[in-house]
Parts: sequence; C-alpha cells; structure tokens
Amino acid sequence: MYIDINIPHTGISQLINYPIPYRILKKLALYLAKVLEIFFKILVQGRVIFFIFCLSNSISDIAETITHTAEN
Repeated sequence: MYIDINIPHTGISQLINYPIPYRILKKLALYLAKVLEIFFKILVQGRVIFFIFCLSNSISDIAETITHTAEN
C-alpha cells in the first residue's frame, strides 16, 4: 500500500511526488499511539484532572458572581 503525495503546478512536484511506504506510516501511527499513552498515564496520575478541577472551580465562581450581580 502506497500513498502518493502530489503537489500540482510547482517546479519541484517531480521531487515531491514519491510514494510513502506503508511501514513508515505504521511507524508514525505507533509513535503517535505511544505519545497518547504517555499523556493518558499523566492524566491518570491526576495532574491534568487537578488542572481541570481548578479551572471548573474558577468558572463556577465567575458564574456565581454573575448571578449575584444579576439578582441585585
């Protein structure tokens, strides 16, 4: 399986138009999966969850302030 990269109307299109072997795409996919795996390990450790928790707290504080101002 090959994917052709073709950029028309350029002088260097002959150089750019080369097939990418399937095994290189497979290596890229495995690399991306590894990066995502590392990210989810950090997520499980709670660092990102703590950040989201702080963010949601500040958003709820802002919403509360807006509703109090609207009531008065």
